[in-house]
Amino acid sequence: YMPLREELPWSRDQILDRIKEFKLAVLTSPRTYAIEALVDLKNELTKRHLPLAFTDSEDSTTIRQDIIDFFEPRYVFKRELLNHIPNTKIMPLPFSSFLYPSQYPDKKEKDIDVFFMCGNTWPLRIEIRDMLVELNDERIIAGCDDNGVRLSYKEYIDAMSRAKINIIARGHGIDTVRRWEAPSFSGIVLSDRLPLVTPFPFLDKLNIVYYDSVDHLKELIKQLLADKLALRQIGEMGMLHLQKWHTTKERARYFLRECGWKEETEKNNLLEEILANANRNNPVSSL
Repeated sequence: YMPLREELPWSRDQILDRIKEFKLAVLTSPRTYAIEALVDLKNELTKRHLPLAFTDSEDSTTIRQDIIDFFEPRYVFKRELLNHIPNTKIMPLPFSSFLYPSQYPDKKEKDIDVFFMCGNTWPLRIEIRDMLVELNDERIIAGCDDNGVRLSYKEYIDAMSRAKINIIARGHGIDTVRRWEAPSFSGIVLSDRLPLVTPFPFLDKLNIVYYDSVDHLKELIKQLLADKLALRQIGEMGMLHLQKWHTTKERARYFLRECGWKEETEKNNLLEEILANANRNNPVSSL
């Protein structure tokens, strides 16, 4: 849902000619076409001692050791990084929120009690939908793709901003975009417990509430709707936590810090320069 930048095509020779301008190369996908393109450039990167980062943002918990062994990246990031993976060289890089308050205002007067709208990509989602529908409450909005309930993206975000409670559940991927959309507003977020490493994680009953089963979720909804103070405070804390650590801008800052640019991101306006260049439709970023 983000607007695409207009970019100019660059030939292989033009890319090679400009490699010396860069401080970091990033392989952003383990898909075949991306790997083949970087294989073609690998010798040039090595010749110029240009460090490589590999970011795997696919819907998979598999560590692509074959890519790591072949390219030998200095930095490795993974969106679906499981808690039990012992390799400390791999760092988490989950999705983030692009719903900035200036563009997507929060509705402080909440006229929806519970909102849960999702794609039918994991059995738990259907179980949650069925439980919410059975409550037969007009202040609860719940649906999945399988029963023909659909909202436009604008309607979806508007309902999320009006909800006292937003429910999230894993989908085809464990990390989901909705995980970062829901806390963008001051409604409280109820989440399943995801077995993922997340930088600056949300904490149970401080800025999020975790549920362990559909029955547990049903009981939490009842309790929280009756406890207006907890409902408001935890929701507000979740929104503030997200705005501090989990916007797309902060995720980019985190990425640069983990790639060894700690001083630059804290003392200089490196990130602002990169964003300014992108906004001018510069066909190649400052990285």
